[in-house]
Amino acid sequence: MSLRYAILVDLCRGEGTGYEIAKRFQEGVGFSWKASHPQIYSELKKMADMGWVEFEKIEQESKPAKKIYRLTDDGLNSLKLWMDTPAEIPPVRDMFIIKMTVGDLATPSKLLREVLERKKFTMEKMAIFQQIEETHYKNDNQDPKYKFPQLSLRAAIITFEAHLKWFDELIEYLETLVKSES
Repeated sequence: MSLRYAILVDLCRGEGTGYEIAKRFQEGVGFSWKASHPQIYSELKKMADMGWVEFEKIEQESKPAKKIYRLTDDGLNSLKLWMDTPAEIPPVRDMFIIKMTVGDLATPSKLLREVLERKKFTMEKMAIFQQIEETHYKNDNQDPKYKFPQLSLRAAIITFEAHLKWFDELIEYLETLVKSES
Protein backbone atom coordinates (compact mmCIF):
# COMPACT_ATOMS: atom_id res chain seq x y z
CA MET A 1 0.00 0.00 0.00
CA SER A 2 1.33 3.39 -0.78
CA LEU A 3 1.25 6.23 1.67
CA ARG A 4 -1.01 8.05 -0.77
CA TYR A 5 -3.93 5.69 -0.14
CA ALA A 6 -3.39 5.64 3.60
CA ILE A 7 -3.75 9.44 3.55
CA LEU A 8 -6.85 9.23 1.34
CA VAL A 9 -8.37 6.76 3.81
CA ASP A 10 -7.65 9.20 6.64
CA LEU A 11 -9.11 12.17 4.75
CA CYS A 12 -12.16 10.13 3.78
CA ARG A 13 -13.06 10.20 7.46
CA GLY A 14 -12.52 13.96 7.86
CA GLU A 15 -10.44 16.94 6.81
CA GLY A 16 -7.28 17.95 8.63
CA THR A 17 -3.98 19.74 8.55
CA GLY A 18 -0.80 17.85 7.72
CA TYR A 19 0.03 17.87 11.43
CA GLU A 20 -3.40 16.45 12.36
CA ILE A 21 -3.09 13.73 9.71
CA ALA A 22 0.36 12.77 11.02
CA LYS A 23 -0.98 12.67 14.58
CA ARG A 24 -3.90 10.45 13.53
CA PHE A 25 -1.38 8.17 11.83
CA GLN A 26 0.50 7.78 15.11
CA GLU A 27 -2.68 7.06 17.04
CA GLY A 28 -4.50 4.81 14.60
CA VAL A 29 -3.27 3.89 11.16
CA GLY A 30 0.24 3.80 12.60
CA PHE A 31 -0.28 0.21 13.66
CA SER A 32 -0.35 -0.89 10.05
CA TRP A 33 1.41 1.95 8.24
CA LYS A 34 4.29 4.15 9.41
CA ALA A 35 4.99 7.59 7.95
CA SER A 36 6.99 10.60 9.07
CA HIS A 37 5.69 14.17 9.00
CA PRO A 38 7.89 15.09 5.99
CA GLN A 39 6.63 12.03 4.06
CA ILE A 40 3.02 12.98 4.75
CA TYR A 41 3.53 16.65 3.74
CA SER A 42 5.33 15.59 0.56
CA GLU A 43 2.55 13.20 -0.39
CA LEU A 44 -0.15 15.81 0.36
CA LYS A 45 1.56 18.21 -2.06
CA LYS A 46 1.68 15.53 -4.77
CA MET A 47 -1.97 14.66 -4.23
CA ALA A 48 -2.96 18.34 -4.37
CA ASP A 49 -1.09 18.62 -7.69
CA MET A 50 -3.02 15.54 -8.93
CA GLY A 51 -6.33 17.06 -7.82
CA TRP A 52 -7.03 14.30 -5.30
CA VAL A 53 -7.02 16.69 -2.34
CA GLU A 54 -7.60 20.39 -1.96
CA PHE A 55 -6.77 22.69 0.88
CA GLU A 56 -7.86 25.90 2.48
CA LYS A 57 -5.06 28.15 3.67
CA ILE A 58 -5.73 29.67 7.09
CA GLU A 59 -3.57 32.61 8.15
CA GLN A 60 -2.43 32.60 11.78
CA GLU A 61 -0.97 35.30 13.96
CA SER A 62 2.77 34.87 14.60
CA LYS A 63 2.71 31.41 12.96
CA PRO A 64 2.94 30.23 9.39
CA ALA A 65 -0.36 29.74 7.61
CA LYS A 66 -1.85 26.29 7.99
CA LYS A 67 -3.49 24.25 5.28
CA ILE A 68 -6.62 22.25 5.98
CA TYR A 69 -6.81 19.36 3.52
CA ARG A 70 -9.93 17.63 2.30
CA LEU A 71 -10.65 14.90 -0.21
CA THR A 72 -11.89 15.92 -3.68
CA ASP A 73 -14.32 13.92 -5.81
CA ASP A 74 -11.33 12.74 -7.90
CA GLY A 75 -9.57 11.63 -4.73
CA LEU A 76 -12.66 9.76 -3.56
CA ASN A 77 -13.02 8.07 -6.97
CA SER A 78 -9.35 7.03 -6.88
CA LEU A 79 -9.87 5.66 -3.38
CA LYS A 80 -12.92 3.67 -4.54
CA LEU A 81 -10.95 2.20 -7.47
CA TRP A 82 -8.15 1.26 -5.10
CA MET A 83 -10.66 -0.34 -2.72
CA ASP A 84 -11.95 -2.57 -5.54
CA THR A 85 -8.44 -3.79 -6.33
CA PRO A 86 -7.40 -6.84 -4.26
CA ALA A 87 -4.71 -6.01 -1.73
CA GLU A 88 -1.40 -7.81 -1.96
CA ILE A 89 -0.73 -10.21 0.91
CA PRO A 90 2.45 -8.76 2.41
CA PRO A 91 5.27 -10.95 3.63
CA VAL A 92 5.98 -10.90 7.34
CA ARG A 93 9.04 -8.77 7.85
CA ASP A 94 9.73 -8.88 11.54
CA MET A 95 13.41 -8.86 12.44
CA PHE A 96 12.64 -9.97 15.98
CA ILE A 97 11.00 -13.17 14.73
CA ILE A 98 14.08 -13.81 12.57
CA LYS A 99 16.29 -13.25 15.63
CA MET A 100 14.24 -15.72 17.62
CA THR A 101 14.98 -18.54 15.17
CA VAL A 102 18.53 -18.47 16.54
CA GLY A 103 17.60 -17.33 20.04
CA ASP A 104 19.88 -19.99 21.48
CA LEU A 105 22.85 -17.81 20.42
CA ALA A 106 21.68 -14.91 22.58
CA THR A 107 22.53 -14.24 26.19
CA PRO A 108 19.27 -15.33 27.91
CA SER A 109 19.16 -12.41 30.36
CA LYS A 110 19.66 -9.85 27.55
CA LEU A 111 17.06 -11.50 25.36
CA LEU A 112 14.66 -11.62 28.32
CA ARG A 113 15.09 -7.85 28.80
CA GLU A 114 14.34 -7.28 25.12
CA VAL A 115 11.20 -9.43 25.27
CA LEU A 116 10.02 -7.64 28.43
CA GLU A 117 10.50 -4.25 26.68
CA ARG A 118 8.55 -5.46 23.65
CA LYS A 119 5.80 -6.78 25.88
CA LYS A 120 5.54 -3.43 27.71
CA PHE A 121 5.42 -1.50 24.42
CA THR A 122 2.76 -3.87 23.03
CA MET A 123 0.65 -3.56 26.18
CA GLU A 124 0.81 0.25 26.00
CA LYS A 125 -0.22 0.29 22.32
CA MET A 126 -2.99 -2.23 22.94
CA ALA A 127 -4.33 -0.13 25.82
CA ILE A 128 -4.56 2.88 23.48
CA PHE A 129 -6.43 0.86 20.87
CA GLN A 130 -8.75 -0.64 23.51
CA GLN A 131 -9.48 2.87 24.76
CA ILE A 132 -10.32 3.97 21.22
CA GLU A 133 -12.59 0.94 20.88
CA GLU A 134 -14.31 1.68 24.19
CA THR A 135 -14.73 5.37 23.41
CA HIS A 136 -15.84 5.15 19.79
CA TYR A 137 -17.37 1.72 19.38
CA LYS A 138 -19.31 1.01 22.57
CA ASN A 139 -22.45 0.20 20.64
CA ASP A 140 -22.55 -2.61 18.14
CA ASN A 141 -23.35 -0.26 15.27
CA GLN A 142 -23.87 -2.17 12.01
CA ASP A 143 -23.56 0.92 9.79
CA PRO A 144 -20.60 0.11 7.49
CA LYS A 145 -19.22 3.61 8.07
CA TYR A 146 -18.62 2.56 11.70
CA LYS A 147 -18.44 -1.23 11.49
CA PHE A 148 -15.46 -1.45 9.13
CA PRO A 149 -13.23 0.86 11.21
CA GLN A 150 -14.28 -1.10 14.30
CA LEU A 151 -13.35 -4.39 12.64
CA SER A 152 -9.99 -2.95 11.54
CA LEU A 153 -9.33 -1.85 15.10
CA ARG A 154 -10.28 -5.34 16.33
CA ALA A 155 -7.68 -6.82 13.96
CA ALA A 156 -5.01 -4.67 15.60
CA ILE A 157 -6.14 -5.61 19.12
CA ILE A 158 -6.27 -9.33 18.30
CA THR A 159 -2.76 -9.09 16.80
CA PHE A 160 -1.50 -7.41 19.99
CA GLU A 161 -3.15 -10.14 22.08
CA ALA A 162 -1.41 -12.84 20.02
CA HIS A 163 1.95 -11.10 20.44
CA LEU A 164 1.41 -10.82 24.19
CA LYS A 165 0.62 -14.53 24.42
CA TRP A 166 3.80 -15.31 22.48
CA PHE A 167 5.85 -12.95 24.65
CA ASP A 168 4.55 -14.74 27.75
CA GLU A 169 5.72 -18.07 26.32
CA LEU A 170 9.13 -16.57 25.54
CA ILE A 171 9.39 -15.01 29.00
CA GLU A 172 8.53 -18.28 30.72
CA TYR A 173 11.17 -20.15 28.71
CA LEU A 174 13.83 -17.44 29.03
CA GLU A 175 13.33 -17.21 32.80
CA THR A 176 14.24 -20.91 33.08
CA LEU A 177 17.37 -20.26 30.99
CA VAL A 178 18.34 -17.26 33.11
CA LYS A 179 18.01 -19.36 36.28
CA SER A 180 20.33 -22.00 34.82
CA GLU A 181 22.76 -19.20 33.81
CA SER A 182 23.30 -18.30 37.45
